[in-house]
Amino acid sequence: MILFSGSGFEYSGAKMKKLFFGLVLLILTTVNSFANQISYNCIFDKGYETSFIGTPSGKTLSDKFNLVFDNIDYNQGIARMRGTGSGQVSVLQEYDLTFFERTAVGNFTITTIFRSQSKYNAVHSRHMGGLGGPYVAQFYGICK
Repeated sequence: MILFSGSGFEYSGAKMKKLFFGLVLLILTTVNSFANQISYNCIFDKGYETSFIGTPSGKTLSDKFNLVFDNIDYNQGIARMRGTGSGQVSVLQEYDLTFFERTAVGNFTITTIFRSQSKYNAVHSRHMGGLGGPYVAQFYGICK
């Protein structure tokens, strides 16, 4: 019995099952490749910041810094982030991997590690308020 025919290809039930299970396996392997890694060392060397004190103004940043995400528990959705300090962050794993930090004073930082073929591109965003007035920054780098 032929289930699919077109463009010169004909697939029977057995071939369709193999094709289907092969695609499922490929998707599962791709989706869970982050789940095998429990730490990332991220280096950020480009960025842009904006301060909203007075007239909003921005400037390009070239300060280099790194963040380490380790002790990643994908089931509980938590990890540790280390930079100038260290603390627990929330983890969201969809296609890419995102870490959320809420600081002690209620500010947020968000880091997303994007999938790519030979390296992981990343972006780190800071959303700060409080005593100094609103401040936002976004940095770009690579994680290993």
